[in-house]
Amino acid sequence: ILMTGGSGFIGRAFIEKMVDKNIEIYNIGRAPSLPFDKTNLSHISFDFINSRGALIDELTLKPDIIIHIAKANDQSSPVEQA
Repeated sequence: ILMTGGSGFIGRAFIEKMVDKNIEIYNIGRAPSLPFDKTNLSHISFDFINSRGALIDELTLKPDIIIHIAKANDQSSPVEQA
């Protein structure tokens, strides 16, 4: 499984369940801040906000499943409140 947003609340819970079931997970994010030390969990450093490159072209792995739950967290442009 290739996943974005693994360091968030939902992502961490999902990753914890998957690594406990011995499912191989690749998390993409800015920093490897996951509290798990498992052999079936890998981190790919990538900054979605500041990058201009196409990440998928750089990947050598070809996952069966992609889960995208990352959210933009650009501190330079505040989110408007409704």
